[in-house]
Amino acid sequence: YRSITDWIKEYESFVAKKHINRFVAIGFSVGAYIIACSNVKPDLTIYASISPLFKEDIKSWPKQITKVLGKKRISTIGKYNKKPNSVFLIGEREDKSMFNTTYRLSSSGKTTVKIIKNAGHDISYKTYLDTIVKLLQNK
Repeated sequence: YRSITDWIKEYESFVAKKHINRFVAIGFSVGAYIIACSNVKPDLTIYASISPLFKEDIKSWPKQITKVLGKKRISTIGKYNKKPNSVFLIGEREDKSMFNTTYRLSSSGKTTVKIIKNAGHDISYKTYLDTIVKLLQNK
């Protein structure tokens, strides 16, 4: 059994063990959530379609999500650790709950929100990938 907390610790451990000091972190969906909850501070953080898995989001979850995750995993839900220089990307066809989470998290600190045209919850959309490439080129 592995919880989301285990995944966060694994990411933090990887960065520490590899002595990675300067880097760009890109996470999609739950990967974006893992980066958001970690204590790692990249030079640039790109949250792509961040999953609404924060305590503030639970009340808006459909019952099927709480059944799939289970009480034990839900009890380990993390909190957002603000990162300097962050960009939130979200497909214009994403679920409303993802927009709510994106705007709530991006409301503090040095952050930017970019809505990806014609994209849903799929990072392989050309417009999504083009936006990421442009962000990296400007870094």
